Amino acid sequence: MSEPATKVDEKKPKDHQIIHVPNTLRAKVGSGSGVDPELIRKAQDAIDEMAEEFRVWAEKDIMKVQEMVADTPNQTGDLDKHYDRIFGVVHDLKGQGGTFGYTLLTSVGDNLCHFIDNLSAPSVDDLTVIAPHVEALRAILKHDVRGSDDPIGVEIVDSLHKLTQRRR
Repeated sequence: MSEPATKVDEKKPKDHQIIHVPNTLRAKVGSGSGVDPELIRKAQDAIDEMAEEFRVWAEKDIMKVQEMVADTPNQTGDLDKHYDRIFGVVHDLKGQGGTFGYTLLTSVGDNLCHFIDNLSAPSVDDLTVIAPHVEALRAILKHDVRGSDDPIGVEIVDSLHKLTQRRR
């Protein structure tokens, strides 16, 4: 008859302790009947109201980015910080775009952010990719293109993606 490969020493002290914490979440949030549909409707109404404000904010941000892009050839020295500022504004736009239904804005912004983020040696030549993205962002807002099913918008996003791939 064979013996087990290892024996447990009953007298050896345990090297760990199991702590059972009571789950008090249910007591804090209720019986789980769900979220009040009225609260969801009010939240959606608030987002809908803010959507027009977002458009105004976003247009100002895009004008700021356009100014930065136009000023790029005047930058002296390393362009890292300059492109980081462009990245920051576009990153905020892409993050907020989806909340307000501008999914193409988010797609274009995401593509531009990835491009800037992956630049190893930023140069003025990168404007051949950055400028068309900024123009696409401006056009999306100008024409109030929402959603992601606009065929022209999808074609623009695909073209911009191909442009960034060629430039890398």
